[in-house]
Amino acid sequence: MYILEFVLDHNGRDYGRQELTDHGLHLTTSFLKEKGDGSGYGGDWAVRLDAKNEGSSLSEAQESTTHLFFYIADEAGKLITMGSHEPPSRGPVLLASGLHEEIGDWELYLRSEDNLEIHRAGFQTTSMHNLSDLVQHALVTNARQSGNLNLPDMAEDSSNAMIYQVSIKLPAKIDIVFLSGAGSKNPMTAERVNRLTGPMLSTRLESKQKDFEERYDQIFNVNNKIVSKELSVGRAALSSLLGGIGYFYGQSKIALPKGFSQKNGDKYIPYWPAALYTAVPSRSFFPRGFLWDEGFHQLVIWRWDAHISMDIIGHWLDLINADGWIPREQILGAEALSKVPEEFVLQYPSNGNPPTLFLALR
Repeated sequence: MYILEFVLDHNGRDYGRQELTDHGLHLTTSFLKEKGDGSGYGGDWAVRLDAKNEGSSLSEAQESTTHLFFYIADEAGKLITMGSHEPPSRGPVLLASGLHEEIGDWELYLRSEDNLEIHRAGFQTTSMHNLSDLVQHALVTNARQSGNLNLPDMAEDSSNAMIYQVSIKLPAKIDIVFLSGAGSKNPMTAERVNRLTGPMLSTRLESKQKDFEERYDQIFNVNNKIVSKELSVGRAALSSLLGGIGYFYGQSKIALPKGFSQKNGDKYIPYWPAALYTAVPSRSFFPRGFLWDEGFHQLVIWRWDAHISMDIIGHWLDLINADGWIPREQILGAEALSKVPEEFVLQYPSNGNPPTLFLALR
């Protein structure tokens, strides 16, 4: 299986666009975020999925069904309530709702003008990095019982992860909206969903794309100096860097001196629990903070958005211990840990690190 992924636009804050090609399926995902009236901490956001069949005729595409899967989960283990799976002919459908102490009541909606079929499944789990295993097991089990390769439209007690399967005929366009501080009885809910779906979302995404391109030309001053293909590569490189920024939380594992171990046999001690907001070398293959690289990342990021750069550097400096040392590879959380071979997990205080964060100083 192969997947080609290109981040085309990303401003690091409230807008992004990427393209993926997977065995002839051409998928464009666009992202928009806003802090509007009535929204909770963090604001509201929308994702548009624009799916097309690449290389096949329209008649061939319409004869086959494409299945898209996505999930929403609460890492704190809070209950997520399953919504409807019967999409109306027009208008949004409530997929899920819940309550979070920081953002209040929240709701997840889906809207599409195309014919589609929705199936879902709910799970109670503490492991967010391997949800695909749960999906595959649920599909196989339901296929054996019903003969249909669909999610079972059932939820475990106290489910904190909801998986959705959207079955479509290509081409199709789907808008997914997350509302914070929401409530279906709130008179502002319909207006907020409308602002983040359909024609209004199309207009706003076009405006954000134009703003991104104009700002890129202004900051890097390359307009009329290079050809359009080179300009597109530069924008994509910046967008991949900004789009790869992530927030991680956990504890690094610090190696004990040779010959030492704890009573339980562990040859490491845990660093203090810490959060890290950082760019990463590669979101798909190296999704974790790496001290050596981060200074070089900031050479680009500070020119685009100095506030993002200061936020990232501040998080890294919060990791300095009493000896002035920072673990160079920040493997925080189960998802990051699952990507690292065991022999590379432990961090050694005897290993020095190039002070690349100084590169961001002016």
